Order: sequence, then structure tokens, then C-alpha cells
Amino acid sequence: MVFHTVAESAFGTALWKRTGSSEHLRQMEKRLDKPVSVGFSEEANMFRSLGIPWIPPELREGRQEVDWAIADSLPNLISLEDLKGDLHSHSDRTDGHDTPKNMVLQAQKNGLEYIALTDHTARVFQCNGMNEKQLLDQWKQFDKIQVEVDEETEKAGLKPIRLIKGVEVDILESGKMDLADEVLAQADWVVASLHFGESQLKKQLTRRLLNAIENPNVCVIAHPTGRFLPNRPPIDVDWDQVFVAAAQYGCFLELNSHPKRLDLDDIHCVRAKELGIKIVISSDAHSKVTLTVTRFGIQQARRAGLQADDVANTRSWEELKKICRK
Repeated sequence: MVFHTVAESAFGTALWKRTGSSEHLRQMEKRLDKPVSVGFSEEANMFRSLGIPWIPPELREGRQEVDWAIADSLPNLISLEDLKGDLHSHSDRTDGHDTPKNMVLQAQKNGLEYIALTDHTARVFQCNGMNEKQLLDQWKQFDKIQVEVDEETEKAGLKPIRLIKGVEVDILESGKMDLADEVLAQADWVVASLHFGESQLKKQLTRRLLNAIENPNVCVIAHPTGRFLPNRPPIDVDWDQVFVAAAQYGCFLELNSHPKRLDLDDIHCVRAKELGIKIVISSDAHSKVTLTVTRFGIQQARRAGLQADDVANTRSWEELKKICRK
């Protein structure tokens, strides 16, 4: 850890220099064609002296932010308050630590309008993944839980919350889904992901993701690159093919908010935005406590310049269904 000491009168300029990448600093001086004074105690005053609006720290990567500032077209970055739902979470039916009802009640306390419980399928055996019958039985239980939650909500005068019947279906090594299409068709929300066979050839891994993207029952690809910080690198996939296919078929891509995933990263999120692919910012929570990790996903999204409209779950559930192909 490094500490820098500066005079209070120069704090604003020093803060800008320490929070911007070297490319951002270079572009600022090149594009503005003027030196940046060191004598500002507030960042806003420094930017004002340069004749441009304040650039949020998350954008200071040397991409388009300086051009946006010059054109007075900086994006209105997404905030945590924009999220209306969480579309990837787990209960104690598989590898979570809290009951479905407690997950729903906590999401309600957190101010959400809906939550999808997306427990694992049978291929993820170490997580007690469910077969088709078990999953259908769980969804029946969700109907009962929804009634109980609605009753408690009405008595307490709280804002209603909807429990979404979801599943995280594994994309098998063969490229098939771990559930039959007729079962997936009954879900409100289907998350598809890779958990095994990440050492396959690039062509095979790419085809597996493409198969999921092309499946009309799949809503979103979860933690697409499979990285797990700091030791597990991303899988080797032809990302150009994956992104083009996601745009073509209308499949969403996830920004998983787990601090060790943050997957997609900001660069991939920028690419998704360019192609018009909607991002889903999810917690992948395995307990009611970890439902709050979406704040890390929001920070990642802000680095990519994402606005509320770029993220699917800033919409109400009814609005989301209109843009979801399922």
C-alpha cells in the first residue's frame, strides 16, 4: 500500500492523477491541448477550468471518456438503486445456505421487486444438483412460498416481491443442456453455465456456449468466462463468435457480482454494449447475506460505461419479459 501526501490546495488535482490510468491522463492533455494545473483543491474545479464536465473515476481508463466529456455526452452511469431484481441466486436445496423463503424475504428487505432462485441441475452433483422431477417439485413449492410471502407482505404493508421460477442449467461437455427442453420451457428464467470440462479445446468450448445461446429456452449465460480470481483464468473461447451470436439470438450475458468472478469484465461489457446485448447484473448469492454483492457488479458495470437501459434487470419483471426472448 502506498500513501501520497499533498497540500490541501492541490488535493483535487492529485486525486485525479492517482485515479486515472496513464492513458486517460495522456488523452486528457493531448485532446484538450492544454496542461493540467496542479493547484485545485477540488476535482470539479479542475475539470471546470479545462472546460469539460467532471469525469467519474470509474471511466478514467483512456477509452472514450475524454471525447464524451468534450462533447458533453458522458453516460449517466448505472447505480445500485436502478436494479429492480436479482436473477441468479441459490437456496439450501442445492449449495445455498438459506431456505427459498428466507432468500425471498431478504431480497424484499433489500428493496427488490423480484428474485429468481436458480438452483443447480444434476450434473453439478457435488452441489446436490436436481433432476427434472426434483426441479418441478421445487417450482410447485415456490407457488406455496409466494402465497405465504404475499400474505406476510400484505399484513406488514410492505412492497410486494415476486419469486421467479428459475434454474441454473449446466451446459454439458457434449454441448447439450442438462435438462430436457420441455422442462426448461416451464421455467420463468433459465440461466445456463459451464462448470465442467473447461480444459476442452477452444472450438469445443465455443460450441458449447453457442449451443446454449441458440437454445430459445436459455435467457442468459452466467459467468461466461469462468474466471475465478486470482488463480483460475478465463476459459479459451472465440469471444467474437459468442458475442455476435448473443446479439443475433437475443441472449443476455451476465455480469456476475461475486467479488472473485466479476465476470463479465468491464472490457467484455463494453463489447456487449456496442452490439446491443443486454447485461444482467446478478448476485449469484448462496446466502441471504450475500445478496448485497450486486454493489460490486454495479461498480464493474460503471467502469464499462453502462447505463440503466443497458442492464436488463433495471426493468420491472413485466417489462423484462417483453425484451427476453423466452
